[in-house]
Amino acid sequence: LVRRKQEKQTSTKRNKLTEALDVFFSKTQDFITESEILSLRQHVQNRMKIASEMSDPDDASTELLDAEREANQKLAELQAAYTIARPRGVGLTKKLAREWEAYQMEQARLEQEVFTPFVKAIGETLGSMAAQAKIYIDQRRRLQELIQNVADKQSALMRTEATALQKTTVCPYLHAGSESPICSKQNIRAFG
Repeated sequence: LVRRKQEKQTSTKRNKLTEALDVFFSKTQDFITESEILSLRQHVQNRMKIASEMSDPDDASTELLDAEREANQKLAELQAAYTIARPRGVGLTKKLAREWEAYQMEQARLEQEVFTPFVKAIGETLGSMAAQAKIYIDQRRRLQELIQNVADKQSALMRTEATALQKTTVCPYLHAGSESPICSKQNIRAFG
């Protein structure tokens, strides 16, 4: 009775593995994996493009990082969907062992030719979009510095003109013992 139960469990596990491998090979032969990755890549690149065009650099940066986070999460989900766990304690038939070996080779190919290039492409896209955003941020910073420089020059010019004006204006605080009619701190102190 125990032996039959174990054989039934083993048979069920083998059948589930066979079904999982069949679904896996069906998807990979129809290039479903590649089309899912392409669709995800386009979606993420569109999000990154929109983010890079945002006027607020902080919002753009947040959106770029959110897009990257989404890409990594969806990739992890895809990788999990294409990963099959070999059942423990179950001997494989010759046919199932060959299929398992083929699965491992195809899984390695997917990692090397589909998943890893996707990660690299998303990283490069993020890098270029971030570089564009940084250029924008640098331009904004340069513009702020230019405005600050103009404001500082105007402030200095106003101080110079105010000083010159003070020197040429007759002081209303002129007192009898003053030598000069020009406003000075000395004249103002003497009056007050």
